[in-house]
Amino acid sequence: MQSISFFLDRFKKFSRPDIQIRESVSKAIKSEIGADVPEKDISVKEGVVYIKTHNSILKNELFLKKKNILDTIQNVCGIKNIRDIK
Repeated sequence: MQSISFFLDRFKKFSRPDIQIRESVSKAIKSEIGADVPEKDISVKEGVVYIKTHNSILKNELFLKKKNILDTIQNVCGIKNIRDIK
């Protein structure tokens, strides 16, 4: 008889796709702007990435480099369903 931990180990391999998307967005922002955006401040709904920040300089940089960040997300990270950043 197998122990329950054997079966639960199978689920460790599965990851939620929204976590992977948030990680990819965070890495893309880091590579394009050089700013660290925590994954907890990133949410994705219906192909739009929402970034929660009170830093007006970061908001401005995100707006100015939006196209480059989206290109990085789509081409380098391989996530095609992201179409906007707000």
